[in-house]
Amino acid sequence: MVLPLARPWHASWIIVPLLAALSVRGATAWAQPRDPVPLLPLEQLMARPRVTTVQINPTGQTLAVLEKVGSHPAVVLYAVGQGATNTWAPTRLGVAFQDTVRSVSNVRWSGDGRWLLILHDRGGDEGYHLLRVDPRAVTGERQSGATATDLTPFPGAEVELLATPAGGGAIIASNHRDPRVSDVYVLDLDRGALRRLATNPGDVTVWAITPEGSVAGASAVRPDGMLEVRTPGPAPDAPWQTVYRAPPSERFTLLGAERGGRVLVARSNVGRATEAFAFMDASSGRVRRWRVSSCRGFDAGTLVTTAAGEVLGESCATSHRTFVPATARGQKQLQAALRRLEGTGTGADVLRALELESMTANGERLVFYSHAATDPGRFLLYDTQRGVADTAFAMRPDIDRAQLAPTTFHWFRARDGLRLSLLLTRSRVRVPGSANARQPAVVAVHGGPWSRDEVGYAGETQLLANRGYTVIQVNFRGSTGLGRATVDGAVGEFGQRMSDDLLDAIAWSVRNANVDPARVCILGGSYGGFAALVGMTRDAAHYRCGIDYAGPFDLETLIRAFPPSWQPFLPRSWYRFVGNPDQPAALERMRRVSPLAQLEKARGPLLVVHGDNDPRVRTDQALRVVRSWRARSLPVSLLLAGNEGHSFNEESTSLAVNRAVERFLGDWLGGRVQSTVAPDITRTLEALRAAGERAAAPAPPGAR
Repeated sequence: MVLPLARPWHASWIIVPLLAALSVRGATAWAQPRDPVPLLPLEQLMARPRVTTVQINPTGQTLAVLEKVGSHPAVVLYAVGQGATNTWAPTRLGVAFQDTVRSVSNVRWSGDGRWLLILHDRGGDEGYHLLRVDPRAVTGERQSGATATDLTPFPGAEVELLATPAGGGAIIASNHRDPRVSDVYVLDLDRGALRRLATNPGDVTVWAITPEGSVAGASAVRPDGMLEVRTPGPAPDAPWQTVYRAPPSERFTLLGAERGGRVLVARSNVGRATEAFAFMDASSGRVRRWRVSSCRGFDAGTLVTTAAGEVLGESCATSHRTFVPATARGQKQLQAALRRLEGTGTGADVLRALELESMTANGERLVFYSHAATDPGRFLLYDTQRGVADTAFAMRPDIDRAQLAPTTFHWFRARDGLRLSLLLTRSRVRVPGSANARQPAVVAVHGGPWSRDEVGYAGETQLLANRGYTVIQVNFRGSTGLGRATVDGAVGEFGQRMSDDLLDAIAWSVRNANVDPARVCILGGSYGGFAALVGMTRDAAHYRCGIDYAGPFDLETLIRAFPPSWQPFLPRSWYRFVGNPDQPAALERMRRVSPLAQLEKARGPLLVVHGDNDPRVRTDQALRVVRSWRARSLPVSLLLAGNEGHSFNEESTSLAVNRAVERFLGDWLGGRVQSTVAPDITRTLEALRAAGERAAAPAPPGAR
């Protein structure tokens, strides 16, 4: 089982703390309407939470907690045990690792529990290195002091942690041999020695690793988009054989392999409206059995298994995240344990969103993250043998939950009849300015686009709602998890029906949520940034303002500039949904639907935010947007972060850009704005603005 290395501490509808903008109308005195809902401080909502991940070691004796220490997160160790009152009673041991330049964002235990493993990049460049930290330096077993050792010091390479077998070592994928593809290696964590397990022939995108740490299979993508499942031959030097083929219309994901490697585990929607789990014979590709998902009409989630291969349950993403134990007895036991926590303020909120964070090797102790739209969340330690759950760490204990706005999940129909969903967060603040007390709204578009929004706590959403805006989060066509029809509906629809879906969601909200259609702004990151640019060009009549974080302005140059390591993935993703720029018909279409081609329709203020180290959407995309807006005398501003990439990670940047957005929206939608913030936030914002101005300035005459 592969669990996430870290929990994002920002909203799911943007891949980073995206709410970034700058007032383009100069200093303004904002009226503060009297309202029973207090204005929650920006710092309280958007500063990094106290804890962002809790990883339990394989034996269940120690927790590695990503905890805020000073102004940066640190890996802090806690000892746990069964206390006298049937609690785990975590005891703080000390800091194992901290980087005050580039904040650490993840941590994981080795399979034998001897080492802490951290994937770390510099400035958001996604050139991840695998760091090793010795926990014994903190627990007292070794007095040399905790230091981090770089086990993959390969300049310009990308490293992925594939598996941590119980016997020790790590299985990694790295492209240091060839930047276009990743090979598989076993890494000796004690000595730092690498041994190659499998060489990528040039088109493999996913490797299937057994619990013991061997390579049982791989999936490769051909230029025509056909996916092939391949398995090793009968002898070490025998060629690999293709045992299964999935056409582009079949969503197929190779997840791993059972012990011994004779059975591969995958998700597929072949012959189905939603994805299910397929257990395939590794030698023939024949599906031995299907396992229907527990996700109630949504696509299958993630199977959770112990180190020995026992299935404990399924992590599902429906309207919200949840965990479904494999047996009816396990489901009843977990629900009873959660109900017993009602006295701590968890109770029903836990049932709304429950995400498995980490677990022991035998599955007897689990760590969950519990949250809801009106609950910033807490980490729960659950003992499956005793049926006892305890609250261990709260994300934001200083927030008054009574002041937060609830989020609801709704289905609606697009104009062509496709069934889609949206999340609606209605502000409890009344912003004057329209007849019939209609309220301003912000359409927040998730990135990907192959992801989706779910009900749960999101600081940016609560910031917008607290300032007086209804927040509309749309699972437009192309969003994943909602079945075949939804995701396939996006083929060839970038800048077209995918953006129509946003307009249809606005119309639904006008009818059902008292939204003022004349006061709607759009924001988004990555694909969401592209949607914001489409909104401010093709659909400019529908939006009063827009915020673009890392959004592509020109699809052709975006795809041509993708990193070399992305090339094997493109035939089943960008080429299928958007097009291959080397094919004339596809090139004509992507040029036609790009915001660049819609500039004659552009109007209204635009805010552009970009990380200067972004390897996915290059900075030149942002610069072209800003210069195009200025050439038409349209209001626009650029915030450029030299210490960030595609995903913003630093608290200082997040606070500054979120400060900017409330000022920007206060100008254009009339909501509330905090009167003052800490001087550090203002200084950071000024630096981002200055960097953007320098980068977007026209070149002096004669300069190259």
